Amino acid sequence: MATLVISRVASADQADILQDIGQAAGANVAETYQDRFTQLFSILVVQPEIGAPRPELGRAVRLCLVQPYNVYYRFDRARDEVRILRILHGRRDITRGMMTP
Repeated sequence: MATLVISRVASADQADILQDIGQAAGANVAETYQDRFTQLFSILVVQPEIGAPRPELGRAVRLCLVQPYNVYYRFDRARDEVRILRILHGRRDITRGMMTP
């Protein structure tokens, strides 16, 4: 099982998303999204290569979805580490520069 590391930027992305959802749709919906993110992270530590490769965004960057959000991460096989890089709305124009801290 890989180690999970959530970058500070991804943690802030997630907090902002959950706050916005909570304000717009209520605490129950925000909690549902929190659970979905947690479930995805649990899957990634067991199956780190499940995400779609996104080489245009950087070396070893992969993508999984928690609709409508894209969860970008990198799996470092040598360290056996999954690093969550960003959590961004799928409608955003995503660039390589957004994947670096």
